Amino acid sequence: MAQCEAILENGQRCSAPSLTDGPTCFFHSGGAAVAGARGGKVGIKRQPLGVELEGTEPQQIADFLRRLINKLAAGHADTTSARCIVYAAQQIIGAYRDSEIGELAKELAELEKRL
Repeated sequence: MAQCEAILENGQRCSAPSLTDGPTCFFHSGGAAVAGARGGKVGIKRQPLGVELEGTEPQQIADFLRRLINKLAAGHADTTSARCIVYAAQQIIGAYRDSEIGELAKELAELEKRL
């Protein structure tokens, strides 16, 4: 693959591969600026995913994530929204895990007192 022909501020040639249809890489061809203008703006309006969380029980979260994955696989959801939603689901699951560990620790302490 050919190397980008752009010269950097330090006088070195850019080491990125060039695009197949031009002498420069994605960044030096202006592709990065175009991509940023399309989706990188703050305040961009996102379309609703059409997937709702029906509750916060572990099985409901699992079902929700399954539906979200199907939407992503079909190209009907943007990855930025999906990442945010998955992060929130991880936090809910972590809270359940921490709660269960706390309860188990209490039960263990009670059993140790009895011995």
